[in-house]
Amino acid sequence: MDHPFWTIIVAAGCGQRFGAGRPKQYMALAGRPVLMRAMDPFLDHGDPDRIILVIPPEDGTHIKEMLEEHLPGARPLLVPGGATRQNSVYRGLSAIADEEGYVAVHDAARPMFRGEQLGEWLALLNDFDAVLPVVPIHDTVIETRDGRATRLLDRRRLGAVQTPQLFRLSVLRAAHMEAARRGEENAGDDGGLVLALGAEVRTVAGSAGNYKITRPEDFKRAERELKERDD
Repeated sequence: MDHPFWTIIVAAGCGQRFGAGRPKQYMALAGRPVLMRAMDPFLDHGDPDRIILVIPPEDGTHIKEMLEEHLPGARPLLVPGGATRQNSVYRGLSAIADEEGYVAVHDAARPMFRGEQLGEWLALLNDFDAVLPVVPIHDTVIETRDGRATRLLDRRRLGAVQTPQLFRLSVLRAAHMEAARRGEENAGDDGGLVLALGAEVRTVAGSAGNYKITRPEDFKRAERELKERDD
């Protein structure tokens, strides 16, 4: 790989929607914390010293202990997160000294990503500014406003975006700086910021198995699938 490849794993959320009383990224999933499983594909691909974990500011000691127990050879850079996901990603970017290179942004709550496609997706960054994995939407989708349906959307032209999302480092930095300039503070997706910049974005096929753990049912599904995978 000609350019350095960094990974930012966003793990600064408190997991309120999950309702477990503690951040879901710390919960043991088939014997290992969700966060450790989310790191695995990136430890196997590229330089493990270029992994950045963006975490709650008060959890550094806890995560170091977790790493020592479950991934003793890993030495990711720990960066305190911000008040929003957008700010947390920007803090992760600010910790990267390289001006040029590639960067993946991944949600800690997606521990089921396997990583086989990373090399192929990285190669696409020779021709594009960003690569976004997308899965089809099978349900009917409508736009609503104030509790009223306003129009039916063509699901054949729609998709759900997953992570990891891959970017040219300089382009993602520029997108975050432009968002800050126009006063945007709570963007939920880095791909959207890059699109707003007018960058060249390639979509690739995501995977239904790379789901985000949001509800207790998702956690149970992941545990079942991991146990079946290990058998």
